[in-house]
Amino acid sequence: MAESAPMKQTNPMRAWARIGASVRLQELEAEAARIRNAFPDLRGASRRARLAAPTGGMTVMPAPRKRRKMSAAGRAAIIAGAKKRWAKWRKKKA
Repeated sequence: MAESAPMKQTNPMRAWARIGASVRLQELEAEAARIRNAFPDLRGASRRARLAAPTGGMTVMPAPRKRRKMSAAGRAAIIAGAKKRWAKWRKKKA
C-alpha cells in the first residue's frame, strides 16, 4: 500500500474533536497551574529529593528496591510452563 498524503481536515467531526481537545488541554493546563500554586514546594523536586529535604524533623530515605534473583530452576519451570501453554493453544487452534 502506498503512503497517502496527510489527511485533509474536511471531516467536520474531526474539526469539532480538535476544538474540544484544544479546550480540554487548556483546562488541564489551568488545573496544573492551580495545583503548582497550591503546592509550590513540590515544583521541580523529585520525590526522592523531597523525602530527603530537611523539614525540621528526622527524615528517612526509602531504601532502594532490591531486585529478586530467579534461580535457574525457577527460570526453567517458567519456560516449561510457557511452552506447555503455547502447545495447548496451538493444539486447540489446529
